[in-house]
Amino acid sequence: MIKAVISDVDGVLLDSEEIHYGVEVEALRRFGIPATKELARQYSGIRLDVEFTAIAKKFNKTISLEGAIKERDKILKDALKKGFPKAPFVKQVLDQLSKKYLLAFATMGEERFVGEEMKTSKLQLYFKVSIFGENVSNPKPNPEIFLKAAKLLGVKPNECVVVEDSEIGIKAGKNAGTIVIARKASHNKSADLSLADFIVKDLRDIPQILENLQIR
Repeated sequence: MIKAVISDVDGVLLDSEEIHYGVEVEALRRFGIPATKELARQYSGIRLDVEFTAIAKKFNKTISLEGAIKERDKILKDALKKGFPKAPFVKQVLDQLSKKYLLAFATMGEERFVGEEMKTSKLQLYFKVSIFGENVSNPKPNPEIFLKAAKLLGVKPNECVVVEDSEIGIKAGKNAGTIVIARKASHNKSADLSLADFIVKDLRDIPQILENLQIR
């Protein structure tokens, strides 16, 4: 029986991935690394320090990781002032799900930013548990983040559905032993989502999928 739903944030609850890609690219370019949005997309769902280190290595560059992250923080703070758009129908879907399931969100993003995004969007109120990148030792595709969310919710991993939008997040959900629903949107149209148990373009399909799982 499904008792809980654990969602990623950027790209699932908020249509913010393209904004993040742009911010990351701008920060890296200020350090002489000719990154592109297309390259940044390849690191979707990966913790920022791991992403920046890998991209710098790809261009045979050495950067101050602390300096690059500080630069990215400054650019992202400016972007946050405008607010990030919510995914279509996300509030309607969370209204439905919160009546029947325990809800958590689990993101590799930092609390100082993703937490602010969730508060500003007023979506935070739906979630019993919130986990950020700094709350785990092992980044996705390691299942730690989803196993921790399940534990804090008081449920078993096989009683959870994970909603993700990145290949690496889907792998983490599968590695945790959960059922995984992938959201397909414009920002991840080229991603391989085939490992997911279900793929949706409309979040409103999720409640019915969960209902069908209950009667299996």
